[in-house]
Amino acid sequence: MGMPLRRLWPAAVIFGFLTAQPLSAADRALLVGVSNYPKETVGNLQLQGSKNDVALMLRTLRERGFDDRNMIVLADSMNETGERRPADAAPTRAAIMAALDRLARDAQAGEQVVILLSGHGSLAPITNPASLIHHPDGMTPIFLPIDIGKWDDTAGAVENMIAGAEFGEKITAIRAKGAFVWVIVDACHSGAITRGAEEGVVAKKISPDMLGVPAARMEAARRMAEAARPKTRSIGGATAKPVSTLGNQPSAAGGYVAFFAAHPKELALQRNLPKGYDVDDKRPHGILVFYLVQALRTGRAQSYADVAQMVMAGYDQWGVDAPSPLFEGDLRTGILGAKQDGPRAFPARVENGALRLEAGVLDEVEEGAIVALVLADKPADILGHARVNKPGASSAMLEPVAHGGMAAPTVRDLEYAGRLAGRIVERGMGLEMRVALPPQAEAGTEAERAMQALRALEKGEEPLPSAIRFVTAPAPADIFLSISDGRIWFSPATGEVIKEGRARTPNLEVRATSSQRAIASDITRVLRAQLKVRNLIRAAEAMGAGPSGQALEIKLAVAPATATSLPATAKSPDDFECDTPSLDRLPEGATPIASAAEMPALGQCDTVYFSLRNKGQKVVDITPLYVDSAGAVDYMGPPEGLRLLPGAPERIIPVQILTWDRERGAPFPVGMERLLFIAVQQDEKTSLPADFRYLQQPAPPRTQTPRGGSNALRALLEEAAFGTNRTRSTSAGPSIGEAGIMQFRWKVKAPE
Repeated sequence: MGMPLRRLWPAAVIFGFLTAQPLSAADRALLVGVSNYPKETVGNLQLQGSKNDVALMLRTLRERGFDDRNMIVLADSMNETGERRPADAAPTRAAIMAALDRLARDAQAGEQVVILLSGHGSLAPITNPASLIHHPDGMTPIFLPIDIGKWDDTAGAVENMIAGAEFGEKITAIRAKGAFVWVIVDACHSGAITRGAEEGVVAKKISPDMLGVPAARMEAARRMAEAARPKTRSIGGATAKPVSTLGNQPSAAGGYVAFFAAHPKELALQRNLPKGYDVDDKRPHGILVFYLVQALRTGRAQSYADVAQMVMAGYDQWGVDAPSPLFEGDLRTGILGAKQDGPRAFPARVENGALRLEAGVLDEVEEGAIVALVLADKPADILGHARVNKPGASSAMLEPVAHGGMAAPTVRDLEYAGRLAGRIVERGMGLEMRVALPPQAEAGTEAERAMQALRALEKGEEPLPSAIRFVTAPAPADIFLSISDGRIWFSPATGEVIKEGRARTPNLEVRATSSQRAIASDITRVLRAQLKVRNLIRAAEAMGAGPSGQALEIKLAVAPATATSLPATAKSPDDFECDTPSLDRLPEGATPIASAAEMPALGQCDTVYFSLRNKGQKVVDITPLYVDSAGAVDYMGPPEGLRLLPGAPERIIPVQILTWDRERGAPFPVGMERLLFIAVQQDEKTSLPADFRYLQQPAPPRTQTPRGGSNALRALLEEAAFGTNRTRSTSAGPSIGEAGIMQFRWKVKAPE
């Protein structure tokens, strides 16, 4: 059975420091952040994160070799960010457009130009029919500068708005000089051109009616768009990928890449980041900018595609209702001229008897990571190792540990050793899942029993994996619980409860006849499933592809649904039969996907084909596990297991997407989903393939006997999946042997 999809991690993830090597001494940037919008226009929907986005990006580009004299900063309230450099001007429309003109005038061939827009976005009705080719819904995305006004009916526009089309014209002018342009738009509706129960979550969206756009104008634009659409109806999957107007200039001399915070009709979000429970130096940020900067600072990204994949991994932390970032352009281009220059080392020091590393969550230094301590001027000589136990945004506390056959160093010896540096040798992996209890529930017998069951779980009166920890909302958590309408709702990090429609929040019905123990058992079953999915994904991100991933070549292609008409009995636009996918070859019409960031949204009967080939010298055993948006984990390989011999013909694994269950006459879950390939290199004499299908659910855990693979790898995956030990974090490194996990992600959407 196929399920919905997600996106891909790089085929091989290597820890390396990518030092900035600008292509010229005059690489340029325009950083725009709008925070304190006029209340007469947007009311109280101010953004605290936009100014922080600009400051964070400014520091990051500076570290990568950009000269402050070549960076234009248009932002308000920069004095509140901790950044000493003041803004060059307020982020007005005139200043933004003039800065874009200046870039077009000064840019030279071979230079790189980074343009960031962080602020509110909105929509305005199309008045020119010729523009419908890029905006088939009749709406144009707009960015709101700080002097945004109201709708001017005579002009047919919002006063001082910046439309996607005119922004695109400026980008084309810069590219015409031969410069490579990286556009980053952290605003709502950015994908066509915002900031729950968790404190600090803000949507970066201003509705058109708030800007005074008349309803009649909106309706007229929709009618014009409807009249211009083809009259033939397509019921295939959701493979159409939204595009902006920015990259529609193939003749431009310079290259182009664009990152947008969300697809059209999705909300870009501002949150308190970094996401973590012991981090006390959080600031509001747009999640696109934060995870983009994190990708740059970690040093693991070699291309824009790598950055895109790491951004998507960051978005994953916010649950199935998180927006989907959108990427355009030649993502295979090297990121900002970076080159690999060996493992990255961070300054370390002893401070008040404690060991501190000058790197934190922004640098992908997470709890449980193992750091090799060296002298800054002798990086090859390891003095000892330490474990990260209290990471902050940009620094972390270290605890000396024995590792790799070396005894734990003493803090006193390190204090007098000289100028210290730390190098990550094993990435950290947090195992704990925090669950926020509801502050109260509706009155009624069922709700009261549900609360009693939760309190019993919290007190340990009912069995629960020790990796699950209860907190009280609005404390940060991975899952927020609420009780209403006779149900217990399991919301992701936003805390939002969606009670109707295809994107309904996962929930349990509390029956009038259910006992407290039965309710507790049902809650435990759901939380166990959520814990397994969360930590398997964490394990995949922490381990990376490893040596097995370097030997394994994986190509993918998407074949769209071939249905042409709905049956007369259809209950939904996706209620139609799927063709049987091919098991030994790619079908005609399958579109190769060069990068996971280019994966479109998928719908009913769309099929993703994975072509696997072993390019190495050893046997590679593969366990493909499909993780759907509801938390199910299914094995997708052949019954006998999947073993790839060196040089053997490629193997095809099709994954067919289903959004509608025709047997039940009901929808399947939709949202972000993925396929994990657990790969283990082994000697050919090993008789049985390494097989981790026992990790699937809803089958009861441990009902199948694990076989193959290193003991360390089995222990890591079982601890991640079942959460039985009382450790909050662990590390994933060389001890797991020649193994790795490749992760492919995509979003499944129901038809509109």
